[in-house]
Amino acid sequence: MRLNPKYLPLVIYILFINTLYGQQFLEGRYTDNNDNTIHGLIHDGSWINNPDKITFKSNPEANPIELNIEAVKQFEINGKSKYKRFTIKIDESSNRIKHLNESNEPKWNTRTVFLSTLVEGEASLYGFSENGTTKYFFSKNNQLPEQLIYRRYYTEEGSVATNNYYRQQLNNIFSDCNQIDAQDLTKIDYYAKDFIKLFVEYNQCIESKSAIYYLQNSSTKFKLNLGLGLGLTNAKFRHNEASALRPDFKNITTSRIGGDAELLLPFHNNRWGIFIGYYFHSNIDETINIETSASNLDYQSVNFKLNQSELTLGVRHYIPIYEKIKGSLHFGINKFSVKEFLLDYEFSQDAQDDNTTINLCVGGGISYGRINLESKIYFNTTVIQDNTDNYEDSKYSFFALMATYTLL
Repeated sequence: MRLNPKYLPLVIYILFINTLYGQQFLEGRYTDNNDNTIHGLIHDGSWINNPDKITFKSNPEANPIELNIEAVKQFEINGKSKYKRFTIKIDESSNRIKHLNESNEPKWNTRTVFLSTLVEGEASLYGFSENGTTKYFFSKNNQLPEQLIYRRYYTEEGSVATNNYYRQQLNNIFSDCNQIDAQDLTKIDYYAKDFIKLFVEYNQCIESKSAIYYLQNSSTKFKLNLGLGLGLTNAKFRHNEASALRPDFKNITTSRIGGDAELLLPFHNNRWGIFIGYYFHSNIDETINIETSASNLDYQSVNFKLNQSELTLGVRHYIPIYEKIKGSLHFGINKFSVKEFLLDYEFSQDAQDDNTTINLCVGGGISYGRINLESKIYFNTTVIQDNTDNYEDSKYSFFALMATYTLL
């Protein structure tokens, strides 16, 4: 697919945003092997798997340096996450169905890793994610963390069973707190939220303060954006039976009004969202002259009318840039509802009402607080549903720019 020159600014924007994404640094600090704390900026990877290195800058103008796990005892991104280095035993078996076997025993391996700190106190909780599986660890009285054991396996009959030894471990950990019912521990599931609540409750029971470094921005959120915009339409109509009926309408400017409702997903710091949008387009009423094969005329006029609205279902990815400034990239599927379509030649007419067409769009945007500016490229589609295939080579492309305000 050749790139239309008018789409070049959006392509450049997407590349620019991706570059910024790779350079996003937030305030933080790390501790080296001599217990020195160094303050600066740490690249925020919003890691799905626990990292084994960090990228650090002493100040915004400094060149970034890469520090591997051997050089860093712990690091923290202020108000967001904290990781500590430990050399511990980890069960490397997977709980994903396709990797299960008939053993219910952990597959231990000693490794040096960064554990993410979930709760820090007299009783601390840590997490380690790798290859789609998350394991949780506990530490009491600053002892070396131990894994809370949870293992899925196949029985001899071929069904899936679980080794829930973590419940016995929790009972042992919290045995000195009468406020925690041992019977409740037999029902607790192997989820971070359940463990965090339990560890915070225990630290309160023994009058120890708890610091929580998890789930601060991971709940599902709802957004409602409303706004106005402009569109740029290009339409090429190719009548297969009449070579003279091939008008090109270029750079038709339209206005649009609408908005979208978006659900920010509860992972990756709410950087992914699913949205549904509806937009009303102003009517197109454009007339041009085209060459004609009629012996008594050199040109004939063609009037193009279009009345449509648009429904979009898509996915949006947000990219923090600086403080309140965020970039975004999105992909969507569009359903255009055509209320009126008319190609009115001097000697003939093609008209349709109430049909729909489907196409795809990609785009990018930038936001400052609640104010958003977003552009979209709509890939070629058609506005004619022609059973005779007279217009099967016709194309309709669209570029839109929207300014919206986030109400919720």
